[in-house]
Amino acid sequence: EGALPKLTFLSLSDNEIGDAGIRALELAIASGAFPALEKIRGPHSAKGVESRAVMDALKRRLAVRVERRGAVSWTDPTAARDVNIWGGTRATARFYRFLKKSTDQLGSVKKRDFFWMAAPRVEEARQFGGCLNLCVNLKRLGLQRVGMSDKTLQALLASLSEGALPKLSFLILSDNEIGDAGMRALESAIAGGAFPALRSISVDPNPAGKEARKAVKAALEKRKE
Repeated sequence: EGALPKLTFLSLSDNEIGDAGIRALELAIASGAFPALEKIRGPHSAKGVESRAVMDALKRRLAVRVERRGAVSWTDPTAARDVNIWGGTRATARFYRFLKKSTDQLGSVKKRDFFWMAAPRVEEARQFGGCLNLCVNLKRLGLQRVGMSDKTLQALLASLSEGALPKLSFLILSDNEIGDAGMRALESAIAGGAFPALRSISVDPNPAGKEARKAVKAALEKRKE
């Protein structure tokens, strides 16, 4: 008890840790282990549904620590690199802080990446969409490898108002859990005029079938004509 009191970064990559090990790690952190821990990189072997859920829970817990300590800087030019290195904890903290930003702050955002953050819940996706309605100058939105599902993508799209994200030109949704239903919702949104300035969209890879993914890209190409 009380070991490693100053440990802030823990990397477990390139190991063979399964669900049982990840659950033990979650329990240890919940019980107070590594009191200063702010960043964690999960093992590549933790690919099961349960492991992913636990890792997301860990990211959220650690993100709260980062948030409380004021360790997240919205002006940090290395944020995108750090998100990758720190395995999503910082990205998750940035996501929660994004949801709290004021109208003026959101209106000034031009680029935002949330690579590898904890998978958003449906209600968080709705709230996120509401925030995006205020991002009138956002040009690039990176939502790759964030655990986006059909339900969360549908909730996000449904919360966007007409004419939202008028300057968005690049949208990244690759490496998520989006199936055919989510792709159909995205295709419908683009065909209906969402993201009027969009020039490029990345949806590969995702669990959705090839035809569903092609339909999204075709909807965007058709609008460019």
